[in-house]
Amino acid sequence: MTPRTLSATVLALICTLSLTACIPLPIPVTEPGRPAPSGSPVVNFIATEASADATIFAYWNAVAETYTSGGVDLEALEAVTTESTLRDEESVAKTFAASGVMVIPEYRLSEAQFEQLYVENRQLFLVVSTCIDYSLARVVDSAGEQKHLRPDAPRAVAHVKMRVDDPDKFAGLRIAGWTEMLGPGMGC
Repeated sequence: MTPRTLSATVLALICTLSLTACIPLPIPVTEPGRPAPSGSPVVNFIATEASADATIFAYWNAVAETYTSGGVDLEALEAVTTESTLRDEESVAKTFAASGVMVIPEYRLSEAQFEQLYVENRQLFLVVSTCIDYSLARVVDSAGEQKHLRPDAPRAVAHVKMRVDDPDKFAGLRIAGWTEMLGPGMGC
């Protein structure tokens, strides 16, 4: 996909999103035997949010493997993250391992919602917001003591940035960044 085609695709998606954000989408009707019209890309919000959820769950499972291995086993994490996110998680896992701390990342998410689609450095990115429940996540110290990972903020709103590796099929999502909104009124 050329930069011009990518830009045109993103512009069409943004226009479609802005037009459909407030108006219910009609159900497409086609005559029997005739294929549905194609040409301009349309984002299916439910499918996009479901794909984002699946990517986040795959990321959490990969993080758990990475943390359990002390930052050595990175194969699963490589499949669902960008290079910079991979290196960040590897560093955190190695820091935990060196200090004798083990994180048990049991998270839940809800209310995933499409937020933004944009191009940065000729790459397509998607941003979703979601509510993350950390109430089951625990930390086990070197003495075997278990504590809640976030006793003061067990739930938080997160904006998850994902790179879209296959813009033509809107597939191949990889976690590229994570921003949590903590503080008064920012819980879910």
